[in-house]
Amino acid sequence: MTWAFSGDASKAEEMFRKSAEVEGREFQLRSAILAMTGRVPEARKRREDWERQHPDNAVNKEDPLDVARLWAVIGDLPKTLLWLERTWAVRGTELVWLKIDPRFRKVRAAPEFQAILRRMGL
Repeated sequence: MTWAFSGDASKAEEMFRKSAEVEGREFQLRSAILAMTGRVPEARKRREDWERQHPDNAVNKEDPLDVARLWAVIGDLPKTLLWLERTWAVRGTELVWLKIDPRFRKVRAAPEFQAILRRMGL
């Protein structure tokens, strides 16, 4: 993630590829790389296409916080909030980092995002 935020797309892709091999999450990580390295339209299209092709998998098998992070990096507030609500419903343990996670910087100032933080006690 650090390489992506620093703008080094090639190093980010290399690190994410290694992580994807270990974790088996190539699709999510590839989309995140695209978004974090400024290829937002491509990341959005890739994610939306995948959700259309796998509607049940998108809701039932993915970590909802990972999806919320991706939409936040893309800058889509409504979809970020939707997936944060899903994360809250399953009491995702990593929500404790929500206030400082750099992937949420594009949506952090939104009143709706701040309301979620307050509701979570963050």
